[in-house]
Parts: sequence; structure tokens; C-alpha cells
Amino acid sequence: MDTPSPARSGAALVGFLVGMFLVLSGFALGIVADRTLFGGPATSTSGNTTAATAVVPTVPPAPTDTVAPGRPTSTPRPMATPVPTVTPRPSDPSISLDPAQNTTPDQLRAEFDNFWKAFNLLEKGFYYRPLNEQNLVYGALKGMFSATGDDYTVFLPPDAAKERKASDNGQFVGIGIYVDTSKDDLVITAPIPGGPAEAAGIKAGDVIVAIDGKDLSTVAKADRTTGIQGPEGTPVRLTIRRAGTPGTIDITVIRKKITVPAVTLDVLPNDIGKITITAFNDFTNQQLDDVLKQVSDKHLKGIILDLRNNGGGYVDGAQHLLGRFLPKDSVAMLEDRRPTGGKLTPILVKADGQQLLDIPIVMLVNGGTASASEITAGSLQDYGRATLVGTKTFGKGSEQEVTELSDGSSVRVTVANWYTPKEHVIQKQGLIPDDVVERPDTAPGATDPQLDKAVAVLRAKIAP
Repeated sequence: MDTPSPARSGAALVGFLVGMFLVLSGFALGIVADRTLFGGPATSTSGNTTAATAVVPTVPPAPTDTVAPGRPTSTPRPMATPVPTVTPRPSDPSISLDPAQNTTPDQLRAEFDNFWKAFNLLEKGFYYRPLNEQNLVYGALKGMFSATGDDYTVFLPPDAAKERKASDNGQFVGIGIYVDTSKDDLVITAPIPGGPAEAAGIKAGDVIVAIDGKDLSTVAKADRTTGIQGPEGTPVRLTIRRAGTPGTIDITVIRKKITVPAVTLDVLPNDIGKITITAFNDFTNQQLDDVLKQVSDKHLKGIILDLRNNGGGYVDGAQHLLGRFLPKDSVAMLEDRRPTGGKLTPILVKADGQQLLDIPIVMLVNGGTASASEITAGSLQDYGRATLVGTKTFGKGSEQEVTELSDGSSVRVTVANWYTPKEHVIQKQGLIPDDVVERPDTAPGATDPQLDKAVAVLRAKIAP
């Protein structure tokens, strides 16, 4: 007898619950070929995005979808306010579950008997009315994705999905911090330069233990950043635990609209250009080409690529960047879809812009360098094209595909892992720099020993 494999059962389970979603809420799926890698870390198959390291007020380093804005959003029925009463409770219109139950695959029917029984108990016996079936569906989907045990396989309700999309493209309302959502603690990997959090005194390494007085130890991982979100101009109080500081400290930050440029250029002494790339989003390729033209026009002799705290984004952004510094037939990364394909598939660079194939390169990385950024760093390191300086990278080497639902919610499913061209593992391993240099103080104006080392290494490369 043919026994269903775990993969087939999992696929059937996802198919069934999507079917249940359609029956209960009348939504139609709009599936897109997303270009996001990881959670960054963004592809049509990131990030990050988004990331393990995420830009609050969103979830990830790293991934976003490419569905055009303006799709209709359904409005759930309002939640009822519980009021004690002695009068008979009203009844919602009855819902027939027969069509949904009849779509359950035979191999899962027994497993879902309890699910339907529990749902029916809510429908028939729950005291406070009206019962919001839309919220029940969202809750079921969030629980299902969380039960996979993968921090990057997630369901996002419409508001969270909208915020994620805006953040992944460098424009959002928030306090301006990158956070690591994969650990037990909510750790700030870095404040965004010039953002309200940095101005308020937030530092890299700070741990958020409470938001507006709400203890995060009682909040699910997927929901821990929700309290940081809010309208522009409103305050949020963060209770912070900081290394070397006894107890906790409270810092109030005013939410603001933040626009983060993807690529910037600083010209350093000795004709060295420092190119800082904060994300791989819709604007990265054009901004990178504009910066590289300046590098050529200014006749700069070497480049420092600063990818510290870059949580990733679109994988094709990494392919485009690599195509500026590697020949067109070079391998950007290897894709591992062994459960379905049985082999590593080479993914090539995209050499469709100005190329600087001979200019010396040093790359800055740290623990916030994730997903698409690690693809870039790993490839340039494998080819001997760049020397890596800094600290071990994050270790985000999984790929998510994104499906947007017609109500604006979205699901992100891990479908593959990535490796460097020489088959070095990225997932949960990260990359080790050629020159390991710590940077203990990241406060504005503090010395930057990592940059100092990068300048020294680059000067040795370009010396006659």
C-alpha cells in the first residue's frame, strides 16, 4: 500500500486550510512569483527579508512581495465588547461547514475531526456575540505557520503585510531600528542612522523587555514588534536591558516617517570610496549604478562595500550587485531544493550594468549582515574578489516564496536553502571574515576599528 509521505501530507494540509480559508471568508488567492529572499534576510522565489533581522515596525531581515498596490481589502466584523447579561444571547446566522469538511483529503480527515469539532463548539456555544469568523481564520493560519517551527515561515494579516512591504522598500512610519526576531529576547541589532531611535539613545545590543509597560516574555515571537508600530507623531515607551547597566531603563521614542536610502557613497582619503548598502529593495540597483558612475567619474582607486546591518531583501538585488564586480557567467549562489530537485542549482549573476571588474574591494560585515547580503559577501569571498573584514555574519540562508491573498494578507513559506559558489553553508552558520575585527562601540562619533582595518587592507591592495 502506498503510504503518503510527510511532504505530500504537508502539501495536502496547506491545500486544505487554504480551501477552508476560501469557504469561510470568501477570499480569492492572488499568487505571485515573489522576488524575495529569506525572510531578508527577498526573490521571486527576500531577505529578508525579512530578516531574522527586521526593520521595525515590520516582521524579518529581509523579504517583500511584488504585488501591485490597491487590491481590495475585506473588513472583518467588529469585535463585540463583553457585557454581562441575563437575557438570552443572540445567535449568529448558522454556517454550513459541509463544503469545507468535504474538501479535507482522506489521509487527513481523522486528524481534522477535532478541528471541526472545536470550531463547531465555538460557532454553537460561544457566549459573547457576534463571533468574528475572520479573526478565527487568521488565528488558525498564524497557528499553522507557527507550528512549522521555522521562524521565517509566517502568515501576516493585512496590516502587518502592508507594513512589511513598505518597510522592505525603505519607507515606513516607525522608530527606526533593526531587530533580531529569531532569538528568545528581542535584540536591537542596530538603530537606523539619523532615525528617532538613534536620537533617543537606543544602541545596538539593547534588549527590549517591555513595550509601553507590556512584558514581552508573555508575547509570542511573531507578535513582539506589534506594540512598536503606531501612527506618525505618537510616542512609544521601550523598557530596555543594556549590557553593563544595572536593572532596566525606559526610553520614549516618537514615531516618525522614515525613508532609508539603499545606497550611499562617502569619499575617503587616498581616493577610496565607501559604498554603504542598507538593503536590497526596488531602489538598490539604480542607486548602485548611480554610485558606481561617481566612482568612475572621480577615478577612485578602491571600494569598501559596507554591508554591516544589511538584513537582505530581493535576491536579484544581490545578483545585480555581484554582476557589477564579477564576469557575467559567474555563479552568485547555489540553490538547494533537494526535497523536490535532488541537486544544487547554480544561480548566475546579472551583469546588465556598469562593470568594475578590476577595482580592489574590501567588504565590511557583522552579525547584522544577513540573507542577500551574505550571498553577496560569500560569493565575492569565494571568488577572491573581496576581502571580508568585521565579525561573523548572521547565518540566514533560507529562501521564502510569498503568496499574497486578495484581502492584503500574505503567507511566506521556506522552500529552499542557499549556499555560496563553493558550497559553504550559510543557514545557521554564517560567514567568517578574512580579518575578524570587533567594534565594541557603535554610538555616533565613536571610533570604527572595522573601517580602519578595511582602509588599511584596501590601501595595501591598491599600493603600486
